[in-house]
Amino acid sequence: MGKRRKGELVSLREEIYAREYVATRDMQKAALAAGWAPSTAACPGEIHARPGVQKRIQALSIEILKKVDLRAEHVLNVTRNILSANWSDVASWDEAGVHLRKSSTLSPETLDAVKSVTQTISAGGGSMKVEMYSKLEAAKLAAQMLQLAKPNDSGAVTVDVEVNLIPRQEESAE
Repeated sequence: MGKRRKGELVSLREEIYAREYVATRDMQKAALAAGWAPSTAACPGEIHARPGVQKRIQALSIEILKKVDLRAEHVLNVTRNILSANWSDVASWDEAGVHLRKSSTLSPETLDAVKSVTQTISAGGGSMKVEMYSKLEAAKLAAQMLQLAKPNDSGAVTVDVEVNLIPRQEESAE
């Protein structure tokens, strides 16, 4: 590990890691950019978990959010919109085919969930493709923001869940 100067929370290498992680959200790329060996970068969880690195990532993230005037509630609202959107908000279908709703009739909340719309025109007609944002990815983001989940060494998201099992009361035969 690089040397820390007196009063610094992180070494230069850890600073580079934190900045690269904030830019890419990829722990492995951040570790490689900071100069760690590929074998260390393959499992960067130990670097990422260091208290000084965590504080630096948080501080850098806050700086960025202030610059773009983006608040957690904005992100959570968009995430909520993605999670609550349904295909029936965007299109209807029946025996005659699929019918897209006019974009001007879609609510802002529904539009948040639409990732892309592409149209292909050909001599024989054409096609239209509507892609929605992933509900699974939105749920992972919301869980991380609410600190219900955290990335592990491989970058996958794990969720800590507490389950209380209460035995079912047997009905008495009277």
